[in-house]
Amino acid sequence: MSQKENPPKYILNVLYNENNEIWVSRRSSTLIVMPNLWQTVCGKVEVGESAKEACIRETLEETGIQISYYRPQYIFNDAVFNCAVYITKLLPNEISKRTEPEKMSKWILVS
Repeated sequence: MSQKENPPKYILNVLYNENNEIWVSRRSSTLIVMPNLWQTVCGKVEVGESAKEACIRETLEETGIQISYYRPQYIFNDAVFNCAVYITKLLPNEISKRTEPEKMSKWILVS
């Protein structure tokens, strides 16, 4: 089944740097869904939005980083969660900011 027939419901964007370190944050303990778990940029695809558009929007909302349409690289769709998974290499001056403090910890780099 194609993405047009069954569009992704969620996206996940793994942000990494030139040292292949990945940006992660810990979800708040007060969240109902997956409290205290580590995460990358993730979220729901809105009605009328493509998975890539959701990836770009969620990246901006969760990190304050505006990425262009061509930067996220589609990797695969996790069929269990119907989640489109992307990776995006950040530039040295692009640092993830804590834009949703009520939902997550600060972003940190892990290798």
